[in-house]
Amino acid sequence: MFDMLLATGLIERLTMTNVILGIALAILGLWFSLLATRVARMVRKTSNVDPNDRVIITMKSFGLILILVALVIIVIK
Repeated sequence: MFDMLLATGLIERLTMTNVILGIALAILGLWFSLLATRVARMVRKTSNVDPNDRVIITMKSFGLILILVALVIIVIK
């Protein structure tokens, strides 16, 4: 990991296309994970949603998958 940072500077690494795409996917995945409960409330049209609701679990799983894909994209040079 440190060899990769030493070979290219931090600014050069952050301006690579795959790193920018990975950061964007990670932000999108975090957004899906954090707003899952609010979206489930809107979908179910209730103020109290069960934590084991299918919509919440699906959105959080999708967010986790996006974050993992972002990590893989960032690491691949």
